[in-house]
Amino acid sequence: MPRIAVFFSSLRGGGIERGMLNLAAGLLRQGVEVDLVVVQKAGELQTQIPAGARLIDLGARRSLTALAP
Repeated sequence: MPRIAVFFSSLRGGGIERGMLNLAAGLLRQGVEVDLVVVQKAGELQTQIPAGARLIDLGARRSLTALAP
């Protein structure tokens, strides 16, 4: 089964975040395994993570510094 990682900053209620969650839901329906990689887990969209998606919280302060570790 293919797996894809979707990277974005947080789960706050912006358009990018909602779009990424919608993308993840669509990929899951197609049989793709999805990892949601976020810089910070914070935000009101935590309850809207699609079932089956794996959430990976990098626990960083900024996107720029999140990828180095």
